[in-house]
Order: sequence, then structure tokens, then C-alpha cells
Amino acid sequence: MKYQESSYRILIADARPENQSFLADLFCGIFEIMKASNAEEVMDALQNSGSGITLLLLDIRMPGPNGKNLLSLINSKNWTSTILSMAIYSKDISRSEINDAFKLGIGDCISMPFHPYVVYQRVINTILLYMIQQRLAIHWPGFWKQNPLVPEKEDRLRPTGKFSPAENLLKILDQERTKYQFFSSMSEEAQFEYAADSSVLTMSQWGASLLGLPEVITRPFEDEKLLSIFGKNTLEQLKAIVLSTTPDQPVAQFDCKIRRDGFVRWSRIICRATWSYDKPPVCVNVIGKVLDVHEEYCRLVDLEYMASHDTLTGLWNHAAAKRQISSIIKQHSDKHFALVIFDLDYFKNANDKYGHLFGDKVLKHVASILVQNIRTDDIAARVGGDEFLIFFKYHFNLEPVVQRIFDSLTGEYENFPISISMGVATTSSCGNDYNTLFRCADQALYSVKRTGRGRFSFYDDSLKDMFSVISPIDEMID
Repeated sequence: MKYQESSYRILIADARPENQSFLADLFCGIFEIMKASNAEEVMDALQNSGSGITLLLLDIRMPGPNGKNLLSLINSKNWTSTILSMAIYSKDISRSEINDAFKLGIGDCISMPFHPYVVYQRVINTILLYMIQQRLAIHWPGFWKQNPLVPEKEDRLRPTGKFSPAENLLKILDQERTKYQFFSSMSEEAQFEYAADSSVLTMSQWGASLLGLPEVITRPFEDEKLLSIFGKNTLEQLKAIVLSTTPDQPVAQFDCKIRRDGFVRWSRIICRATWSYDKPPVCVNVIGKVLDVHEEYCRLVDLEYMASHDTLTGLWNHAAAKRQISSIIKQHSDKHFALVIFDLDYFKNANDKYGHLFGDKVLKHVASILVQNIRTDDIAARVGGDEFLIFFKYHFNLEPVVQRIFDSLTGEYENFPISISMGVATTSSCGNDYNTLFRCADQALYSVKRTGRGRFSFYDDSLKDMFSVISPIDEMID
């Protein structure tokens, strides 16, 4: 990549090409980019930079002579006058490393992993600080003498031409902000920044327009407009999630419902917290964006529904029902549960006489009646073909409950008689293993089929050696 020529130079000192590329792309068009992969290349660049370096951006743990040693070497050669400002970065940088670096002339410390917006602003702010010092030096001649901690760079910092370097850089910064706002509007993302110390929420221009909010909101947790969009509970949850991050893991993601244009839509908030160097660290700033993921969420819900439900009847499919039942039994092994398996007697006649479309209508009718006659926390599923199961908790006499369900399912649909055969197994008699429970109910159903159909039967030990009706289906699921 060819970078735009500029009177401002940034020297990126990092052994990792990916970091060099990231930082170079970030400041393309603002600075003339120089790169160094080791201490020797850094020293060569500084020695040969006739007009100086605007900023040295240094990985403090660069291989070879580390960053601290390199800074000491730069100071020993009095090359700090060649550099306007310096900033360091690294992952898991220690407080002692930071303190030593500041003593050697570092202007700022940037933590990793990089966030483009944060890096950009920290670098610009570091340079602007020195530009302010420049102005003080010009209008306050005794500034440098009265401030011995400030390096004597007045000659290099003195402006040349119509505008000072500070004014030129401010113009560039304003242009970059305009570009940032433009690209933000094209991205269809609502960006935000929250300053914890002042409790001020700043929205991007496009994001504020999208959500119907002002660009600057003071005391956002009390703002009625913001609360009407996100809700108090959502904001409190988001706050808790942000505060649960750490300096090492500062990024958080949160899905929530927001009200926009009178409609409730699913949104995803992705944010990054900036933490202080205090012990313990304090969250001082949060940046992030709000994404509309409503369509994505709806598609996911649809896929999850299709994966767990029977497409014809809308009941749970056997695999999903098995997972739920197994979990319930495991969590509540002290409770009494019943598993009921039933199928339609002579259902083949419906398909043969009236066609499969009519047969499907019969199955949907049976499923509808079944749902109407069980509780909301009971489980009803289509096992396959014309076979169904019901799973529920009971307390005392089970037979009246089974009888009621059995009677509700017996009748007719469009003059087609509906008769069912039903087998029942309980955890108290068959144990808490789903496969065993299913097989026992299946054997009870087989006993009904063998003796005439049109009734229900409870499993007991006399049926343990009996063949089953639909047990092979269970093997396929396993």
C-alpha cells in the first residue's frame, strides 16, 4: 500500500506484521508511515529522519532489546528532540513497565487488543497535548524554564507557514471526524460512547437519528426518551454486563429488545470498556454499537422451531421430546411422572379410503384435541406416523387423568371414526431412564393391540417379555 505523503511521520515499531498493517491502515492519509521490526531498524529510522518523527508508536515488548532498553538508548543519544511524542502498547503490560516508560518520555500507553476508535483517539490526543504545549511555549516565553519536566522542543515546535502544526492537525482531525460520521451513516450502525466520570452518552449522528435520540445525553440512566426505547431493566442489565468485563477481557455482547418506530425489535449491543490503571481498576469509558438483528433472530427462532417440532402437527418431535423428558427426570428424580404412548386404530383406512391429505387432516385434528386436554407444562410429541406420546407429572391417582385424555381423543372427524390404543408407564414402576420408560409404555400399548384395541393399559412386570409396537423408532433416535 502506498501511503499519502505528509509532513507528519509515524514510526510503527513492532515485530508483528499484522500489527504493523493494522496501525498503518488506521493512520493512512494522516501520517507518512514508517515501519520498524526491531530495535536496530528503529535506531536507523531515527538517525536518518532529518525532519523528525511526529510519533513513535512502540511495542514495549518487541523482541531483541526490549522497549524499555530502546527508550533508554534513545534518551542516551539525545534523540528525543527528534520525536514529537511517543506512545507504547503491549498485551498484559505491567504497572512498573508503564511507570518506567513514562519516566523515559512516553506520552501515553495504549492497551491491547486494539480497538480502532480507541487507538485513533489516543494517538491524536497524545499529539494534540504536545501541540498545546507548543502554543504555550510561543505565547508564554518562560514556559519551558518554569516547567522543567517538559522537554525543550520549542525550536522544533515553532510554527512555520500560515498555520501552525497544531492548527493543521486540528483541521485534519476535523476532516477525519467528518469521514468517520459519513462511514458510520453508511454502515447502518448506531455507535455510542459513554463517559463514566461525567455520565454523558454520545451517539453517532446516524445512530441518534435512527433511534430518535439526541446526539448527547447527560445522565442517560434517567433520560425518559432513552428509557422508553431500551427500558430500565435492559439498561441495568447492560451496565452489569459491562462492569463484569475486565481489563484483559473488555469486550461484551448483549442481545435485547428495543422499541423503535413503535415496534419492538431484537438488537445486539457490542461494546468495549476502558479500564483505569488503579487497583482495583475502574471502568472509565465505554464505546460500542447497536446492531439490528431482528431478522437474524427471527430466522434463528424459525430454524430452532423446525429442528424441534413436527412440521405437520406442530407438536414436539420425538428427538426434542426425549431431550426434554430426560432432563426433567434427571432434575426431579423424586417426582412421579407418566409416559403415555398411543396410536390411531385402523388409521390406514383413512389414507386408503380418503387419501393422504385427509389422513394428514386427521392427525392435525388429533394433535389439536391433545393440546387442548393437557397442561401447558406437559409434553406432547408426535413419535412418527400416527403414533404420539404424552409426558406429565402426577400426584395421586393416575387412572382418572389417563381416562380423561383417552376419552377426549376418542370420537370422529368428518364422519371418520377415531379410536385410539394407549399404553402407560410410570417412573415409579419403570425407573428414571427414558429408554426404559418408553419401552415399557410401548409394551403396554402392544398388549392393548393384541387384545382388541380401543382402550388403555398400564405397564406391569407381566409385560416385560412382550414384543413392542414402535420400539425400533427409539433405536433410530439413539
